[in-house]
Amino acid sequence: MQLQKFTGKKICVAVSGGVDSTVLLHYLKMLENCCGFTLSAVHCEHGIRGEESKRDMHFVLALCESYSVPCFAFEEDCIEKSKREKVSLETAARDFRRQCFSSLLESGKVDYIATAHHLQDEAETVLFRLARGSGLSGVSAMKEQDGYFLRPLLTWNKQKILQYAKENGLSHCEDSTNAQLDATRNVLRWKVLPALENAVPGARIWRNLLFLPRKTKTFYGGKAKNCSWRKVEKRGCFFLTNVLYFLVRVYLLCGKWV
Repeated sequence: MQLQKFTGKKICVAVSGGVDSTVLLHYLKMLENCCGFTLSAVHCEHGIRGEESKRDMHFVLALCESYSVPCFAFEEDCIEKSKREKVSLETAARDFRRQCFSSLLESGKVDYIATAHHLQDEAETVLFRLARGSGLSGVSAMKEQDGYFLRPLLTWNKQKILQYAKENGLSHCEDSTNAQLDATRNVLRWKVLPALENAVPGARIWRNLLFLPRKTKTFYGGKAKNCSWRKVEKRGCFFLTNVLYFLVRVYLLCGKWV
């Protein structure tokens, strides 16, 4: 992402305390002066993990203070919120984060929110949409900039993020819920994608998943010249057939659907 175009703007990094967002905060802090933007951070404490989540909030506040970066901290009891609004805990937590981001943007305190999504996150999103029945036109890739939201690490893979953290001596917090399989994204990350890799060794599944939305954009964006609609549908159906085959293999390996 070319960050020079945000000169004079206020960029706020969503920092959970995990390795991805910790790396993003450090990366943008290193570029703040040369690119001319003003950096801040936001932390959303969901009230789900008790003392562990309080620990994460204090870690983020201390980290931001060490960088001289202002931090906006929000707290919510998302367990109670999910009961009150009759939604899943995952939905309640996501809505809470969106409310926090919106309040900062609408108040004018920040111009953009930067999140630490990376390549594997995008692959998980594509697989999730496929599993829910999205057609070719419904499977869209993440964008480095989507309105007021920025994803500066979207071209990075997890290995690069971990290497950056190691080289710069960055510490971070581990969220114990990331290993729990009661959230859809965790199931995709820890069960489905590894099972797909095992089913088709060497296929580099997550990279192939990233291929689909980019080709879809080309097909539906009218950029493919001399490509008939029949040909587009044929290619799309061929890819989706392979995806369905992968999902069947996942069922056979894991014993259940996602």
